[in-house]
Amino acid sequence: MKITSFNEVTVGKIGEVKEIQKFLELLLPEAENFVIKPNWYSPHPGSFSTVSVMRQLLEAIDGKVTVIEGHSLDRQDGSMKFQVNGEEVNWNWLMNHSWEWVKDPRHKKELRLQEEWFLEEYGFKDLFKEFCVEYINISEEVWAGRIVDPKKVEERVKNRFGELKFKEVYGFMPSKMYRYEGSPLISLGKVKGAGGSYPSLSVKNLFGLLPDPLRVWWHGPENSRLDYSILDIFRLYESFFDLYGLCDGVEEITVVDPEGGLKFPWGRFNLIRKPGLIGFGQDLVELDSIICGLIGINPQQVCYLSIAGSKKFEEEIEKAKSLSENWFNFQPYMT
Repeated sequence: MKITSFNEVTVGKIGEVKEIQKFLELLLPEAENFVIKPNWYSPHPGSFSTVSVMRQLLEAIDGKVTVIEGHSLDRQDGSMKFQVNGEEVNWNWLMNHSWEWVKDPRHKKELRLQEEWFLEEYGFKDLFKEFCVEYINISEEVWAGRIVDPKKVEERVKNRFGELKFKEVYGFMPSKMYRYEGSPLISLGKVKGAGGSYPSLSVKNLFGLLPDPLRVWWHGPENSRLDYSILDIFRLYESFFDLYGLCDGVEEITVVDPEGGLKFPWGRFNLIRKPGLIGFGQDLVELDSIICGLIGINPQQVCYLSIAGSKKFEEEIEKAKSLSENWFNFQPYMT
């Protein structure tokens, strides 16, 4: 294991998944309760937080753990078809219409069945039982109206960050989460999109806490709303919790490639297998900026990171680029 620090961020090069626990034990805070937000948007290869990584995180934590995630139309076994008024529709239709249709009880039932499939298929049910982990689906909580008073939330967020771009976000804090106010919340981000222009790391991982299973509105036409949607949900949770970021690129990292062998609805990719990259820090913007430096992305060209202040970490980013040349084999994908 190799470890180096960048101001408030620690980055490691590890050989095996089991070394994650040792890496984290040096860094995790002491607390009675912990909240973990994994990256579970979809079960595509290299695209989600795995049970092996989650196990290492749970082994390293000394305290009660609650895992949170929202529903996603892409977190399914491939059998769920999109139907509106009895007719099947495709992804293009979904991208151009309101997501309200998914609140139909039949669609909700299918989403719940698919979540059960995912948790069972990939071993999370047994893992959570073993470690007595509480699981909260935030979509279900918001849909049921089990939320903190939006006026109270708005006052809290405004006192720290000023007004959010989208006022709807004030109504997205589940009451169950309020019990753990001030606890460490670890955004377990999967390192995705090396060499591209819009990576998914620890900040963007929190985008999954918007309750809509299809987040078309939050993207906006030509992604015009996406950056502020990401920042709004980030600031909402940062107002209530002690945020930490954990960037997982241990087992694999997806690499943007127009001719890549992996074809997802959102693009084509290749995989770097067993790169051994891991990063941890309490400033998620600093963490993601440094990870960008390691995977060949200029964070100042990633709008949500630029808005959030990536520029102030220029020195650390340059150091990360040099480290990448020595520790990792990402050079073919550098931009």
